Amino acid sequence: MITKDPDLNQHLQVLSHLRADPALSGVEIGIAFEDGVVTLYGRVGTREQKLAAERAALRVPGVLVVAVEIVDDMPRWRGDTEIAHAVAEYLRGEHLAPPDAVRASVERARVTLSGAVDLFHQRDALERGVRDLAGVGGVVNLLRVRPPEAQADIHTKVHSAVIREMESLDPESLALRRPGETESKMIRDKKILIIDDDDDFRASLRPVLEGEGYLVFEGKSGHEGLALLVEQNPDAIVLDIMMETNEEGYGVNQAIKFKDEYKQYRGTPIVMVSSIQETPDDRFPRAVEVDMIRPDAYFTKPVDLDRFLDAVRRMVTRKVRT
Repeated sequence: MITKDPDLNQHLQVLSHLRADPALSGVEIGIAFEDGVVTLYGRVGTREQKLAAERAALRVPGVLVVAVEIVDDMPRWRGDTEIAHAVAEYLRGEHLAPPDAVRASVERARVTLSGAVDLFHQRDALERGVRDLAGVGGVVNLLRVRPPEAQADIHTKVHSAVIREMESLDPESLALRRPGETESKMIRDKKILIIDDDDDFRASLRPVLEGEGYLVFEGKSGHEGLALLVEQNPDAIVLDIMMETNEEGYGVNQAIKFKDEYKQYRGTPIVMVSSIQETPDDRFPRAVEVDMIRPDAYFTKPVDLDRFLDAVRRMVTRKVRT
């Protein structure tokens, strides 16, 4: 990436956030920084990359305003009929929702999506995919997310159908476990609370956790996360550090573990996930308060999903309330 920032520390932080974003892999983006204003310039292939660069820069502490002088190469002018064909081709090629589950209409380059999907991630991913099509001027997302009860019913019916089919071929397939047994039973419907202001991270992590059988709730700030903690009483928390302030995640961790108003939640495991490479012990090696902000596990972004899921699984199965 090209750089022209006289403030080396600020410049390196912006660079780090841009390079850490998978959407910007291989993209050259210029940076200029002055008085809290970051200017991004260069050329990208899609509008999604343009938005990703803006979001990445805004996550850097000390950045007050981002000026986006990035040019994207997406064609601007297409007729509604041409856009409609492009949307139809995109929906046919995607496997984020069952066939015919999603409908779309196009008027003045604005696409309206309707229908129903199983997960919030599918809803958001379909919107991003359509928004990135050439000529699309905007997306109105009216897709509904089916309630968990309906999804669980579908899962049970599909599993039962598979069991019946297998049993018709081999009676010994009775050994196949049905939903809710052994280790699956131990984590099925356990609640995970994600507290992170990064919309993309929550959107990517949610389907992974839901695929494991967890019920997932999301908070975009420490304040919202603590409110959801009381409301949902989760079995584990996935917590970011830098949200409204540089240390907000540590403050949330400390509040849960030491404030009387959250006493009943002190046994809730906290998995801290951050782009900051140092663990609390590394970052504050001599601070007496480090015990107050140390999470139960710490992962850096991008997350090693196998290790992360293993840690969450072990925590939710051994959690003890105080």
